[in-house]
Amino acid sequence: MASRISSLFFLVVSVLFIASCRLSPQQARTLKSAQGDLSVEYSRNTGAIAKYDVFEITFQHDVNYAEPFFDVTIDVVFTSPSKERIRVGGFHYGSSSGPTIRQDEIQTQRGPRQQVSYHFDTQDLWKARFAPSELGRWKYDFVFRDVEGREARGRGTFDCVKGHKPAPGSITGVPIFRSACRIAGAIIRAPDRCWINALWKARSV
Repeated sequence: MASRISSLFFLVVSVLFIASCRLSPQQARTLKSAQGDLSVEYSRNTGAIAKYDVFEITFQHDVNYAEPFFDVTIDVVFTSPSKERIRVGGFHYGSSSGPTIRQDEIQTQRGPRQQVSYHFDTQDLWKARFAPSELGRWKYDFVFRDVEGREARGRGTFDCVKGHKPAPGSITGVPIFRSACRIAGAIIRAPDRCWINALWKARSV
């Protein structure tokens, strides 16, 4: 009897946890369709973000490019509450579907070894990231452009609010006027700070 109650309690807690994750503002991303010649859907990671945290726009575009890192360009202009305009580029992120995992045996100087590789059927995700430095309502406008010059456009807003003290291990800011950091192939842009994570290699560009 006690084991049944324990199992039922665990099941209820698990369901509530999954439901809370699905309803979390960070996870509940509503896709919108961009306007233009290209079929592009986009979403934001949140509608309200703390000062200097990372706001992210995700673009989904189901077209296979020979070089997805270079055949698509993304330009996003963020407008602050005080009307300052800041331009940020986007980058190829990967696939919206899970990978096919392959395990092969390869021959090395020390004998046969197992090699695991990951393969994606599609490469349909791009992102743009930005760290706001001013409290209030921000606006953004983007242009998503392919190698042939066709475009898709969209816009949106989000609120920058006061946040709590950063938790240990979070990204922290180092004052460098109007800098950007290239972190793991991506760029996180802030008007007056360069964002550096001690676990990642970052440099000003």
